[in-house]
Amino acid sequence: MSRSRTVPRSVELSKNDSEFNSYIKKGVRWGDLPLHFQNKIGSEKIYSQTIIFFSFKHQLKWEKNLVSQIMTDEGQYYRKLIQHSITNNLMYPYHLIEKIQITPFQYYKRLISHVLHSRSSYDSIPNFTAVDCKRWIGVGRNKYIEINSKYKRKRLFSKSSKEFTKFLPKCPIRPQSDIKSWFSVCLFSKIKDKKKFNQLEKAEREIYQKLEKDGECPAYIFPYEPLHSLLAKGMIYSKIELTPSDRVRILPLENFVLNRNAENEFEYFLYKIFVSHDERNTIQELSELIRSSKNISKVLDVYSVYCRLGFAIKIPQEEKKQLETEKEKEENNEKEKEKEKEKESEKEKEKEREGNNENEKEEKNQKEKQTIRDEASLIDKSWEKYIEKEQKLLKKSEKNLENKNENENEKENNLQNETQNNENEENLNHRKKRIAFIFDSSLLAFLMMGNTSPKFMSIAVTLFEVGKLTDERIESFIQQLEKVQEPTEENKNNIEHLVSLKQTLTFFKSIKLKSIGGEKDLLIEGVDLIKLESLTSLDSETLHNLLITNYGILFSMIASDFVPKPSICNLRPTHFGPPIPEYNSPWFRLFIYQTVQDGPPTLFLKKGTRIKKLPKFLKKFETLTLMSFDRESVNYSSSNVLSYINSFLLDSPILIQALERSSGDLKECFIPFPLDTKAENEKQPQKENEYNESNLHLHPLVLKISENFKLQNSVGLIKLIYIQTSPNEDLKWLPIDIKFGIPLFDNALNKKILEKIEKNNLLNKEKINSFRNNSSDIMLDFSQFMEEGWLKNDFFSISNNSEKISEYEDRLFSTLSIIKTPMYNYQFVNNTMTKLSSSQLPFKM
Repeated sequence: MSRSRTVPRSVELSKNDSEFNSYIKKGVRWGDLPLHFQNKIGSEKIYSQTIIFFSFKHQLKWEKNLVSQIMTDEGQYYRKLIQHSITNNLMYPYHLIEKIQITPFQYYKRLISHVLHSRSSYDSIPNFTAVDCKRWIGVGRNKYIEINSKYKRKRLFSKSSKEFTKFLPKCPIRPQSDIKSWFSVCLFSKIKDKKKFNQLEKAEREIYQKLEKDGECPAYIFPYEPLHSLLAKGMIYSKIELTPSDRVRILPLENFVLNRNAENEFEYFLYKIFVSHDERNTIQELSELIRSSKNISKVLDVYSVYCRLGFAIKIPQEEKKQLETEKEKEENNEKEKEKEKEKESEKEKEKEREGNNENEKEEKNQKEKQTIRDEASLIDKSWEKYIEKEQKLLKKSEKNLENKNENENEKENNLQNETQNNENEENLNHRKKRIAFIFDSSLLAFLMMGNTSPKFMSIAVTLFEVGKLTDERIESFIQQLEKVQEPTEENKNNIEHLVSLKQTLTFFKSIKLKSIGGEKDLLIEGVDLIKLESLTSLDSETLHNLLITNYGILFSMIASDFVPKPSICNLRPTHFGPPIPEYNSPWFRLFIYQTVQDGPPTLFLKKGTRIKKLPKFLKKFETLTLMSFDRESVNYSSSNVLSYINSFLLDSPILIQALERSSGDLKECFIPFPLDTKAENEKQPQKENEYNESNLHLHPLVLKISENFKLQNSVGLIKLIYIQTSPNEDLKWLPIDIKFGIPLFDNALNKKILEKIEKNNLLNKEKINSFRNNSSDIMLDFSQFMEEGWLKNDFFSISNNSEKISEYEDRLFSTLSIIKTPMYNYQFVNNTMTKLSSSQLPFKM
């Protein structure tokens, strides 16, 4: 029988129709669906199948969900859900552990057996599933390959995946599956056989009887070893109690498995929270930031997974901190009472009511403090060394949280003493924010090769997978960067990046909690290191909320070469970097040359063009540089460049530039901006050959670029080359590109730009406002430049009116796909941009 459809209609609908899935989430029955949706689905049977598939895919609970009306047998539902989860390599559903009749150990044995039997690679197992699997049964990548190779011949004759279970461990691996002190424990199943019960150790029987009598109990009240012995035997399971008011700390990743799976929705959500996480925020605040407050249980499930896998730990409310807070409150209350005596009677009454509220808070704190003392008295002594280990993970000072509380108290006082208006609210909120230094994935390669110590590699993996290193971890990261060895000829580039990164982070840490530029509303708390690719994976609204809520200023890393990548709109919040992705494309180079009426000989060819020879103005150069929209620029000899040009043009438009008349004579220079002002004793060179790295900032071309692109309050590099464009002309300096942000590829340039930020007071409120206005003006000019026949009509359109500008601001992210459809070919020769029609291409095939 032939298969006309490999994917069931129900699966196809669930995967591809978000609106359709929303009806399932809301519990809409078939009869209540809009008529056009019923017609789209086809039948009630298909709708029921889709509900079942959706419920399995998201591992939903049976009760209170639409699926319970279709599959009325709860036990059957969970059995099939487990089978679906194993077949699709989903993580063990810990949130359903009370309902399912399978332990994590048994589940992962079946899952690995299924993967082996289906002849799938280890990479088919998603990251978090692979980590949890290794935690329970000890099978990682190497072990999987060993088993797969060893029993490859046997698999040919195996009809069932059960054949492989005998090659896997018979009990869970320890201590990777251990229980933390703050977890709670429950019985997994009751023992019906008295002989089996009597075979347990005395301490194990006591734990079992306590759980059987009282139900769920804190783990720390039981002896550590017997408790874990029961866990290994599958007789108990652990629960992680988190509440929306809890705060969690993400730890450096260890024993992580690099198997990211783009099709796994739960894994996507895990990564989404990774990059959005900030330990200053409660889980409730985080859920609101990512627009999941209505589904807070899912966010709690994610954090419980982090904690279970050892990637995070709950931040406790320490008794010492509570006592210090109470003492501060008492002192503040006394001061307030003295001030209240001098105020009007009405205000005094208000203050008295507030005092009563404070008393209620104090009583509540006393009760919480007593609860902590009671709990401490119940902790079994066997937990002491393990609790000490947990406390080491939380050894990092809670300074940031204290600062946040101080800011909140300051906000309350200001609201009592100052006029409440929107401007004050914005200023006060801004004080809680940080600087974000945004790097792209190219930096991770230098991190991996620059230092091979386990701790450093753990940080590098964290940056790669989590996509973020928060301010709480930056200090220890700087300490690791200081241990980098002296550069050799082989690793000089790697070390250069690491030293520059250390300088950059140290600089941002030095302005922590200081008033930038003397403006109170730009008070910040620290610096976060964030991977650009992790930000681009977020939907635009979540990204907007994340940046606006947590950050006051953004800085981007400048890559050492052209790397096609998206960018962040610089208008909200202020971004010192490429404001839109097109700044990283060949389009921006053409815009520079057109604006300053100067540049190297350049040919731009649209996708699909075929040429049989080079134009005359390029033939006289020995080396040509090719730049496309989806790969790094590459240099080729002009003698054999044609085949590469035509090959590139099959997939993308390309920019061809003549930068070297003969191989090896390329002389280039980077000028950091904002430009230095001319010193009193500094002489203006009169000839081109008198300019060098120390005085190029005085070159008329550089000054023209700075003026036209309004770079006086921005940061970045102007790239120039020293070239002879024709045999009859002298060598001269020409512009190549403008890069916005902070460079890491050159330590000296990095240091200069950081000094310029401080020296020119660029983070002053007035200069930031000027920078934002100037940047938006250049974006408008650049967009209009691209609009005027350069791109097809489907390109984002913008004009000089407030509505369009507002629309442009909202476009936080964009992919380079929108700029891959130019309409014409162009050449820039003799300081003139010319549009080339087909008839004007004598070298065209």
